[in-house]
Formats: sequence, structure tokens, C-alpha cells
Amino acid sequence: MTKISFREKLIEVRKSKGLTQTEVADLCSISLRTVQRIEAGKVTPRAYTIKQISEALGFDFFNVYDNPDTYTDKNDIKTNNIQAPIEFVKDLFNLKTNTMKKVSIISSFCLLIIFSIFSFTFKLNAQTQKKAIKETTPKNELIEPVKITFTNQLTFDELTTIKIDLENQGITIQYKKLEFDENNKLKTIACFIDCNDGFKGSFVANHIELATKKIGFSRDYDLNSSSPFETGVLKKTIILDVGHGGLDSGSFSKDFQEKEITLAIANKIKELSKDNEEFDVFLTRDSDQFISLKKRTQIINASKPDYIISLHTADSQTNKKHGVNLYTNDQNRYINESSTLTKAFSKSIGKDLKVNMIKNMNSHFLKNVKCPATLIELGYLSNPSDKENLTTKKGQHRIATIIFNALQEVI
Repeated sequence: MTKISFREKLIEVRKSKGLTQTEVADLCSISLRTVQRIEAGKVTPRAYTIKQISEALGFDFFNVYDNPDTYTDKNDIKTNNIQAPIEFVKDLFNLKTNTMKKVSIISSFCLLIIFSIFSFTFKLNAQTQKKAIKETTPKNELIEPVKITFTNQLTFDELTTIKIDLENQGITIQYKKLEFDENNKLKTIACFIDCNDGFKGSFVANHIELATKKIGFSRDYDLNSSSPFETGVLKKTIILDVGHGGLDSGSFSKDFQEKEITLAIANKIKELSKDNEEFDVFLTRDSDQFISLKKRTQIINASKPDYIISLHTADSQTNKKHGVNLYTNDQNRYINESSTLTKAFSKSIGKDLKVNMIKNMNSHFLKNVKCPATLIELGYLSNPSDKENLTTKKGQHRIATIIFNALQEVI
């Protein structure tokens, strides 16, 4: 039975949906490297992986998968290989002769089948669970970005530890010059960095104790990164967590959904920031896709940002409530930094928008991100004035400009 290969059909379906390999990996909760190896024909996916991809992309790949273990050419099966088992079964159930013996054989045969099914099911479940753990936590395949900042608080021993840790990640750093103050704190540094993948560079920094910007180097392994390698003065990283997406529409009002509003405004903020020299802006999603809170947290923590803003809209049973709501989480280890940035952010956008009080939110996302974070509800869809701002191109551009200006002022 001839069928198109799984690899070819996966590429066809992915392109028809306008998805990148990275987006497919995120949707299917598998690693980018796994998707790349499947499409390159370097690996044969297991049934569990095919099931994950089928459910995520809404296409039954089992009907097209050309698996040599599943499909057999009937012309290759010899007639006597079929006839022998058939004759054996007929004879086995012929109770006219050796009745008790036949009953005994049939009973044993049935018990053997039951035992085999039980054993097979147990092994299959064990393999499936093991595969699930491997696919959802591809630690060995995930290449996280590297970002090292040199501050006045570093001692010689800490610099040595940094050097060893980088060598374990395949990056060579050579300290050409190190000077310390009377408290053995770093004052001057000159170093050369070689990532051993074509990216290398060097920098010198004097009077680090007086520096107002981050000094160090970064290596981002994302092929789509706008800043794959930096040395010296580093740009800060801002992540806009685009609320909801996919099956999760968030709040809505007639023809408008929260997931679409947050994405439109986030894209406008990113567009405004593309020529900014102080910070880079990244989005947790750039299309209508569902990303769980756990997955969002993992993505953000792997990126090691300086600040996160999670974009949302609000809704109420009354149309009188309006304005912007800001939230932090007091259980986050960066709560002091979060509070400081959120207050400054609130003051800045308050020049153009009505800002309600800053509140604490018991949020898994805000609690577990490893950097300062603010969740902002940009307005109420239930309020006519706010809705006008949130759903029109003019209003969205106005909100995006206000947030971008606040980031420039605060960060």
C-alpha cells in the first residue's frame, strides 16, 4: 500500500497553514530540533509524536504515514504462510476428536493472549509516559541564550566561575585585563569572547562602578534573532507577553476578541521599537496560537529578559468601569524591582490614559517569571470609550505609542 511519507505531508501541511518550524514545535510541545530532524528525514517519528502533531495541527497523519512496519505489500506474502495458520485454527476447534485436549489447548491459548495483551499494554504505557516526559522537556535539545553582565560586585573567584561555566557551554572567554578596587570588586575589564560557532568579539570597560548601562556580552541562538551576538554595552531585553490566543479568546465584545486586540497592539509596539538603541522587544506569540501559561513561563525564563509586560484587556458587567489596570505578584522574587518599574510605568502612561490603582494578582505567570514583570489591562471592552480605543486602528496605535514612550522613559 503506497502512501506519501510523513515527512513530506508534514512539510505540506505546515506550509499550507503558514507556520514556521518553530511555531510547529511550540504548538506540538516538542523541540524545534525534533521538527527539523523529521522534515530532514533524519529520524522516524514514533506513534506518540505523530499523535501530538496530528492533534496540534488538526490533521490525521496516520492516514498518510508510510510506515514499513504498518503497511505490507500483499504480493510479498506467500500463500502457504497464510494457509498454515488457517488450517491449524480449523483443526484446533474441531472438537470431534480429542475433545478435552482441544479444550485444554484453547483455554491455554486464550490465557496466553490475555497475558500478552496485558504485557503489551503495560510496556506501551511505560514507553508512552517516558516519551511524553522526553518530548515535553527536551532539556538536552534546547539551546538557551547566553547573557553575561559584568558589574562592580564581581570578585575574581566569581569571574573564574563564569569562565568555567561558559567553557561548559562551548564558549571561550579570555580575560586580557582585570583590575579591582580596595574591596576586591571589579573595576576594569578587558576580554575576548569566542563562541566557537563563527561569533566572536572583544571589549574593554573602565570604571564599571560608574556604568549606567549593562556591560558584557550575549549570544542568542535563535535563527530569527535580530541581535545574535553582542559585546560591550548591551541592549536590554523587553518581552511583551501577548495575552490569550488560539482556542483561548479571552474577553470579547460582539465582533472583537481580547486575543486579537492584544496581538495588534503588541505588533505596533514592536514596530515602533525596531530602531530603538536601548532595548529589543520580543513577543511570546506573533500569530493566533494557544500557548499555555506554563509554556509561556518557560519561554520567557529561557530568554532571560530585563522586563516583562503582559498585555490584556478588562471586562465588567457594568459599562461605567474604564481605564487601565496594573498588576504585580508579591510572591515573585523580583517583587521590589517589579513594584518600582510598575509605579514608574504607571506614572508615565498616566499622562495620557486614566490609570487605576496598582493591585496584587495571584497569578501563576507573574509569580514564576524570573525577572520584573507587570500585567496591564489596557482598558475595558465593556466601556464604550475604552472599546473605541482598543478596537480601532487609531486607538490601538495611540495605546501602542503611549506604552512604547513609557518603556523608553522607564527602562
